[in-house]
Amino acid sequence: MIRYSSFDFQDRLAARSFMDLLHSLPPALQQEVLRYRRWQDQHASLLGKLLVRGLLDCFDQPHDGLRGFYRDALGKPRLPGPLDFTISHSGTVVACAMSDQYPVGLDVEQIRAYDLDDFRSFLRPDEVEALGRGGMERVFCELWTKKESLVKAKGVGLISDLRLQHIYVEADRCLYHNGRRQEQWWYYSLPIDAAYVATLCTQGAGLDIEYVAARI
Repeated sequence: MIRYSSFDFQDRLAARSFMDLLHSLPPALQQEVLRYRRWQDQHASLLGKLLVRGLLDCFDQPHDGLRGFYRDALGKPRLPGPLDFTISHSGTVVACAMSDQYPVGLDVEQIRAYDLDDFRSFLRPDEVEALGRGGMERVFCELWTKKESLVKAKGVGLISDLRLQHIYVEADRCLYHNGRRQEQWWYYSLPIDAAYVATLCTQGAGLDIEYVAARI
């Protein structure tokens, strides 16, 4: 089962509400939230963790399950046990997906103008050519979220032996092939505000992704 939840914090939380929510987290996670200086980043960090907690409830996990929250050597957030989860945010939208069956990766991007030159090193020449025609903001976000969600599902960073040029994206799946091994992954477009694109990547085909209303 894969479940997904999202939250749009278009307005800044009242200071009292923010602190109440912050103090509902374990101390280590409170400190992680407060490392950010911008209120938008603090909100995204806080709300992402609260979405994880809400999905833990859906999987009948203890309400204090966040006490086991940690980041592995590559910075991927994890919890002890069989559940895999992924958090992403862009603009004012925060989203989280959780699975008890497959590794999952989620990426959310706000649709806006992007400078393609900033991404050339991550794209193949045919992708750069297709995106260089102008008016392709949504198409770019769809492609980028597919590549980035695979990176997150595999639990590696952009600086690794996983090169985004080795990800061959199709409509609902991708082939990752780097000359040594070949893997097939599947994509799911998730419900999100029309100003954003959200893509989930996992190894299961034909799955039903259950949307869960945010429990903040």
